[in-house]
Amino acid sequence: MEKIKIGFLGVGNMAGSIIEGMSKSPAFDNFILSGFDHHSNKFEQLNAQQEIIKKSDNLEEFLKNNDVIFLGIKPQSLTTFAKNCVDDAKYTTLWNNKVIISMMGATSLEQLTNTFHHPNIIRIMPNINAAISQATSAICASNQELINKYETVLNSFGDTYIIAEKDFELFAAIAGSAPAIVYLFIDAIANSAVKQGMKKELATKIVASMVEASGAYVQEKLAWNQNARNLIDVVSSPGGTTIKGILSLEKNKFAASLNQAIEAMLSKDKN
Repeated sequence: MEKIKIGFLGVGNMAGSIIEGMSKSPAFDNFILSGFDHHSNKFEQLNAQQEIIKKSDNLEEFLKNNDVIFLGIKPQSLTTFAKNCVDDAKYTTLWNNKVIISMMGATSLEQLTNTFHHPNIIRIMPNINAAISQATSAICASNQELINKYETVLNSFGDTYIIAEKDFELFAAIAGSAPAIVYLFIDAIANSAVKQGMKKELATKIVASMVEASGAYVQEKLAWNQNARNLIDVVSSPGGTTIKGILSLEKNKFAASLNQAIEAMLSKDKN
């Protein structure tokens, strides 16, 4: 099987997480990774244990050596990038046969198609859990065949969900930014244990393990037409400690606070 040559144009935090996750995937032996970024120190970090990605010295070499390109430049730089690195005659033809996987937020398939002058575009929205090969990523593409053809690449750093492009901003809030809410949740429960005398490191590990398993439990029970709210009743015994905690959270508007947080994230994306 011929290896897939994958390039990362811009090696920032998210690209670095994807690369790290790919390197831990069983599919990694089928990939050859390289990157082009004059301003990133990620290459040394990523290659600390073993070389998993090569650094390209110039854009022309980078484009010639890769078939699939993860686009990780900043959205506000796209116009300048297109002028200097796509429309310039030195580079224009080099983009023709590339499959572009864009990680850029707030940049539509239509914009990308117009920029690169061809429709071989996949748009993804991963989250930071890509670093442990457990990203939750939204994907959409100019055609379904592209997603099918590059499924191995897209799934090498986590789970993917085909989402309508109009829902990408919502996805970013509930899967891209929301991990920070989960981290806050873990830390808050761990701090409650510290208050009662448990060491913070142990408490954090216990809560993190519980959250991981609880997510897996919800996924399994969804197959039986359950939802997360139904599962509260499974854990809550009549007159028990769990229901007391749940009622306390509801009294303090826990669900409403989370809803407001998601709406605040969406408001930021729309501004």
